Amino acid sequence: MRCTNHPSIETDFWCKACKQPICEQCDLAQDPKIHQCAKCVASSAVEDFDRESESLAENLAAIEEKSEQQQARATRIKWSIVLAAVIIVPWRLSSYFEIDPSVISALPIYEKDLVDECIYTLLEVSDLLQAGLRPPLDMRCAGSNLSLLVQESASNTIVSVQDPQNFGFSTMSVSQNDPIPRLVD
Repeated sequence: MRCTNHPSIETDFWCKACKQPICEQCDLAQDPKIHQCAKCVASSAVEDFDRESESLAENLAAIEEKSEQQQARATRIKWSIVLAAVIIVPWRLSSYFEIDPSVISALPIYEKDLVDECIYTLLEVSDLLQAGLRPPLDMRCAGSNLSLLVQESASNTIVSVQDPQNFGFSTMSVSQNDPIPRLVD
């Protein structure tokens, strides 16, 4: 039998894949017991490459899907936090103020705004006290002619509205030890 590529050479080898006779020069297989021609070795390499490419593509798709799932989860968490903040924060803030809603609703509209502004003033004072600062001497609530009353002791500083009855309360104060405005009707 003669080699398919070199007809002048006698051979005893057959290509394992295509079954064509091949000589030692045409035999490109790595294993001496197995014989393969160049065409079949190249075809096998292409098949191996295609399998590896498919495997890599599948792995990449799985990674992209996992990344999308993680991004979707992060988005759900962010929106949950925003929703919680929108619902819980106003509820918690309202619980800090000991205001009887019937007192506020009984006030005329223009006075409600003054009460709100006075509460915000007390919150500003609270921030100053927590920072270890004293409020300005001329600081007052909107709608009041009197400045805030500051009483200091060794362990606490209390700041009160001097005319809380103008806002519908008997006491309106904030202190360094209790930074939440105290409103008593």
